[in-house]
Amino acid sequence: MKVLYDARKIAKDQVGVGNVVEKILRELLNYQDLQIVAFTRKGTTLLPSVGTSPNLTVHETSDDTQFFGPKRLWIEQTYIPKLIDRYQPDILHLTNGFSVPLFLNKKNKRLKIVSTIHDVIPFTPYKELMNEMNQFLFTKLFRYSIQMADKVVAVSQFTANDIKTYFPKVKDVAVIYNGIDPFPQITDEAKMWNVIKEKYQINDEFILYIGGFAPRKNVLNLIKAYTLFIEKTNSPLNLVLAGKFSRNKDIQDNIQNVLKFIQGHQLSQRVKIVKYLEIPEKVLLLKKARIFVYLSLYEGFGLPVLEALSAGTPTLTTKNSVMEEVAQKYSLYAEVQNSNDILDKMILMLSKYDFYKNLAFRASKELLPSYDWKAAGKKYYEIYKNIL
Repeated sequence: MKVLYDARKIAKDQVGVGNVVEKILRELLNYQDLQIVAFTRKGTTLLPSVGTSPNLTVHETSDDTQFFGPKRLWIEQTYIPKLIDRYQPDILHLTNGFSVPLFLNKKNKRLKIVSTIHDVIPFTPYKELMNEMNQFLFTKLFRYSIQMADKVVAVSQFTANDIKTYFPKVKDVAVIYNGIDPFPQITDEAKMWNVIKEKYQINDEFILYIGGFAPRKNVLNLIKAYTLFIEKTNSPLNLVLAGKFSRNKDIQDNIQNVLKFIQGHQLSQRVKIVKYLEIPEKVLLLKKARIFVYLSLYEGFGLPVLEALSAGTPTLTTKNSVMEEVAQKYSLYAEVQNSNDILDKMILMLSKYDFYKNLAFRASKELLPSYDWKAAGKKYYEIYKNIL
């Protein structure tokens, strides 16, 4: 069974979907009856956690794009058919929800298509990151890809429900939860923590956010709630915002709004912005944070919340989108657009800190084992077998 696997999201500084694509590939390679051709972005080789395997072929493409646009569209419509002609796969696994070349099945009727959907943001009120033309092209191709897929997979029940809402003709959507990576062992945490504090100019007492800076991440509202928090409580806790920056205009504009608010409210010494984190740095920040706050307006899975719980850190998130599905009773929830409610929940969490700390500890034993990469890989393997 030969699978042509879209691995273009795998990169050195990958986040989110890239991590999922890599980990699923790693698990699939354990099935020796699979021959996997993974096609990657230009200049990208597979990361050490994937490694080499006799049943893996890596094909580096000419795709050097970061976001959807005319160049990526051209590559997908012309390059993927060439890969299919060259490797003659049984299955094309589109790991990021779209990219089915037009009229592909007319050319290769034997080929089966699996499409993994992480979210349907382009169809929601939270659509962003694209100009109007790219938005139009993307939504048309996304819709076409879902219609052409022999199997649609969602990363949560929430995303599966959204797929059925926006694409009512899709009746059968499989749900395969992402896994949670075990934290790496750090030899000398105290020494490394001192290095991190010096590098990023942060102290030992802080509230943490890790995620992106796209508008839907709601970072500005978090800072507004934090401003109310320090005004009301006179707390020494700083706010640390960590996330990968991007050249995308929407993200850059939002970052400028965030910086303007910080400067306008004299918060430069209290709110620290950290860009992309190496994994050991992220692990220590999660462990050292007093609480973790994640107020995104829309997510398809909500991995940062689960990572914070995995670190044993009390977590405050929101009732919208997927959060209650994945974090269940192990997080505290606030109204996403209500700064006063966010403030109240921050105060509540800190006033009953031992309770929420214990809740996070229980999550690591009771909740997180259900998010397992090996189990996810097995479910994809079973889908491959069943659609042929």
